[in-house]
Amino acid sequence: MMSGVYTTRPIKEIGSKAFRRLLKGRKIAVSQHAMDHIERKERKIFKEEELIRITGKDNPRRCYLQENGRYSLYYRKTEGYLKVIIELENDNAVIVSFMNVIELPKIK
Repeated sequence: MMSGVYTTRPIKEIGSKAFRRLLKGRKIAVSQHAMDHIERKERKIFKEEELIRITGKDNPRRCYLQENGRYSLYYRKTEGYLKVIIELENDNAVIVSFMNVIELPKIK
């Protein structure tokens, strides 16, 4: 790996209460990038308001600080997990990506 290149690899688990404290007082928004990469039929399922509600109200099953400084949150679903990637920027928490995944990552 080249130096200076940060990956999405989780490097530290953060408790859901600790992450809630990081979110406190921040406005949650969804980046255009997050919505650009999903199919039209998925946009009917994953509306921006729903992502904001989940992130702002629900407790993630797991939360990790990634090597790139963003946070990955995992919310339990019927089958697998909803993974939400968030970047904290001053007074904002921006959802930059989300996807369905089968299992939680393992960190070393």
